[in-house]
Amino acid sequence: MAEQRAREAAAREAAAREAAAHEAALREAVVDARADPTAATSIPPRLPTPDDSKLPTFRLRKVRTGEERAYGELVSIECGASGVRFSLRVGSRVIVAVAKRMEDVELAAYGNDKELAIACGPRAEPDAVYLTWRRADAAQRAAGIVGTAVAVEFVPRDYLP
Repeated sequence: MAEQRAREAAAREAAAREAAAHEAALREAVVDARADPTAATSIPPRLPTPDDSKLPTFRLRKVRTGEERAYGELVSIECGASGVRFSLRVGSRVIVAVAKRMEDVELAAYGNDKELAIACGPRAEPDAVYLTWRRADAAQRAAGIVGTAVAVEFVPRDYLP
């Protein structure tokens, strides 16, 4: 009996270490994206000009407790019976957040982009977005999902974060 308890405790500790390592790797992928030279994605860099004071500013949704946010290119929205998957390219990485229904995700568009269409499937031209999610549980992390999507904010292609 004591031997079985010891094995169970060791298995729980190993699972906890694995989950912590996976979560640390996901956090590193999001945090390191800022330092990643490819994190600018395909949005061309732009030097500040004297007219920058005239550029619009956007009031993005505030990141709440237990949430994380990443800026990148929305490459696909996959819709199915099990829910919606948002795939975001951040530098050389792709992160995935899920939702049970599209209606569960706050969608916002900033700027004057009249061609914005939100539809399921791969994005012909990836959109510049901020994706916000609540951290994943162990089962989601094991499936390579960063968390539950709570907001997708579309910004202009030339937006500088």
